[in-house]
This record gives sequence, structure tokens and C-alpha cells, in this order.
Amino acid sequence: AAFGNTEEVVNRLRDLGLTVITLSPDSVEGTLHDIRLIGKATGAETEAERLATSMEARIDAVKEKTKNVAKPPTVAHIVWHDPIWISGSNTFQDELITLAGGVNAFPDTEGWQIASLERFIATDPEVIVVNSGTGMGTEGVDLIYRYFMNEPRLKTMKAIQNNRVYIIESDLIDRGGPRLVDALEEVAADIHPDLFDADIRKNAPIPQSPGFGVIPLAFAFLAVLLIRLKR
Repeated sequence: AAFGNTEEVVNRLRDLGLTVITLSPDSVEGTLHDIRLIGKATGAETEAERLATSMEARIDAVKEKTKNVAKPPTVAHIVWHDPIWISGSNTFQDELITLAGGVNAFPDTEGWQIASLERFIATDPEVIVVNSGTGMGTEGVDLIYRYFMNEPRLKTMKAIQNNRVYIIESDLIDRGGPRLVDALEEVAADIHPDLFDADIRKNAPIPQSPGFGVIPLAFAFLAVLLIRLKR
């Protein structure tokens, strides 16, 4: 059961005699741990270990390339623009920025918080990474990016003037799963284009392990079962 499921739902599943594992990873290490845990619980330990080991190797490769960066640039990750929601310390995004060889522009902000326009302009991060994805309104998936590039009050900021505002798929950087490492590589390439291949965004995502593919089907079956039991 992922974060967001209530205790009532978890207990109901356990009352049915099912083994329930609750997952709520809040770090890269926690995500790797949960991948191995799911593999063990579903009899797919080999596939889970292969996936986690592959992710760790890619993380180490990024860290190796950025370890000698003399002055890591300040980076802001934007969840939303109206108002401006930023990713502060103790978040996935904060950890990825650090692993990618950057420094969070808002280290004193805990979690995800609103930053006033005045504060954001005064902080003036060197790199801005904005979320993109479905469900962002009729203007399209690049709604946040368009705001930052077209808002007159932001024109004096370094990232705007130097064309260092980048888009990242929200599902990559906001979810604790195998694709976190894809997000790390993208952010690293954005922060340090001189250290990474220009086409890194075209890299194929981590293939899904066959052993993990049954999980969505299992949850769908359980949902149907619960509905029938309530009737």
C-alpha cells in the first residue's frame, strides 16, 4: 500500500488474510530499499536486486562526474507557479539536486513551501528546473515553463537571462520509484551540460522488471474484491 491509503484500507486488506506492505519512501536510499522489499515480498528478488543495482551504478556514475565541481550552482525546483511552490530541504528533489552536483537555492525551507515572488527574485537561483506533465490546465504541459519565461517581473533573474530554465516530467522527479535515477541524470545534465551528453534526455527509461508487472493487476483484483464484499 502506497502513501495515501488510509489505515482503514490497510486493516481491511489484512482482515481478508492478505499480507500488506506499506511503502512511503522519502529518499533515494528509501526507494532502493523498497524496491528490494517488494521484490522479496513478490518472489522477484533477483529482478529487484538487478534493478536496484543498476540504479545504484547510474547514481554513482553521476556522482563521479560531478565530484570535482569547484562551485556547485544554486538550483531551484518548481512544483507550481501560482503561487510559486518550491522544493526545499528533506525532499526527493533536494537530494537529487545535491547528487547532481548542485545546491538547493532554498536550503532553509523545509519540505514543499510557497515562496513569495519577491523572495524568489531576491534568491535568484542560477538554474531553475520546473515540473511538466498532464493535468496542468488547458494551456498545455509546459504551463509552468511558459510562466517563468514570459513573466516580466522575472526578466532580470540570472536563470532567465542565461536561458537556464529546464523542464522535467513531474512523474520522474516527484515519485519514489525506479525512474528517480532518470530524473537525476536529467537534472545533472541541466546543471552541468559540459559534463554530460547533450542527448541524455533521450535515454530510454529503466525497463520494468517482469516480476513487478503483476503488482498493478493484483491491486486491481483486490479493489474488485473489496467492492463485492461491501455489497
